[in-house]
Amino acid sequence: MGEEIVSVEAYGRTREEALERLLRELKATADEVEVEVLREARDFLILRGVLKRRKKSIQEIENLLKAIVQVLAPEGEIRLSEVTDELVYFNIFGEQLGGLIGRKGNTLRAIQCLISESFSRMQENRKIVVDVGFYQKKRWHQLKKEVHQAIEIVRTTGKEIVLEPMDWEERTWVYEYVKQFPDMDTRTIGKETSRQIILFRREK
Repeated sequence: MGEEIVSVEAYGRTREEALERLLRELKATADEVEVEVLREARDFLILRGVLKRRKKSIQEIENLLKAIVQVLAPEGEIRLSEVTDELVYFNIFGEQLGGLIGRKGNTLRAIQCLISESFSRMQENRKIVVDVGFYQKKRWHQLKKEVHQAIEIVRTTGKEIVLEPMDWEERTWVYEYVKQFPDMDTRTIGKETSRQIILFRREK
């Protein structure tokens, strides 16, 4: 893992704004950080935050990822890119990372599944994401674009559209995205390994 920031200073017009910036810089949650006020004025204040320690669950997931990366992509560098009360986001950078992604992302999906299950067993309710050079983010943006285009076609033609086969995680992404459109609904067909989402207009 790359060198971790353990102390930062952040300013804001309110304590909440400064604390949000501070936690974002440290990639930590409030219970992992000691905070002190360096300066306070009428319209702004400056906070200093020191990272006390990572939660045991994140440390254990990092160790599990290190073991996987050592086998599949020894040159890979694990970075903890984001930590909030809802999300923990690991990203892996480096050369020759194809072994971590696999054909059509199958290896990365298997790693994601293993890490998600391990994190859940630690009584963690936060979502955890393992990415490789932003592969998952790029895939999500592409998928979102395709789904949005499909929604416009359904709205124009009134006909259902069957999307490409997806794994359970990609289907979850689509379900969450489609929730933003009150006039759209979904159902699925097919077997689990090649299940497809059908987009259609919700009856008024």
